[in-house]
Amino acid sequence: ACGVQRQEAPCGPATALWISLYSGALLLASILVSVGRFAGLKAAAGLLWLVPRYVLWKIPLYLAYLFQRETQWKKTERIE
Repeated sequence: ACGVQRQEAPCGPATALWISLYSGALLLASILVSVGRFAGLKAAAGLLWLVPRYVLWKIPLYLAYLFQRETQWKKTERIE
């Protein structure tokens, strides 16, 4: 941990960023290896091709969530 050991480990936003990037890369690699092993390399390549399209498809949704938030409660009508 930061500052617990005799030699202080580097801490801060840059360290957190590198840990996050490394963890994400390991997660991506493990997913691709497992898909490649159980579904074949062609399926892994197809999955890898779809990821950027999915991210680009979600960007407007995330921007709307950040900048056009709902301010009033929308109550659905009930049919009894």
